Amino acid sequence: MGEAAALHRRGFAPIIVGMQMFTRHDLTLLFRSLAARMAVEQDYLAELDGEIGDADHGVSMSVGFAAAAKALSEGEARCRCWPMA
Repeated sequence: MGEAAALHRRGFAPIIVGMQMFTRHDLTLLFRSLAARMAVEQDYLAELDGEIGDADHGVSMSVGFAAAAKALSEGEARCRCWPMA
């Protein structure tokens, strides 16, 4: 817990999960993974959405998660330790 306390004192607010810390880098990796999965499942999501909607859900989810992953990656590239606030 010492590392988390030190980060907190410096103005960073990591999320503590059990005895592990969930960092911005972890969040970036999570969104990269989700973006990749949305791209793979784009057609399937569109097919599901087509049953009740306009079949654009696959494209929207793929584009949205890719944008989120890109923004997180760009932020991480600018600074390896940035505030969680």
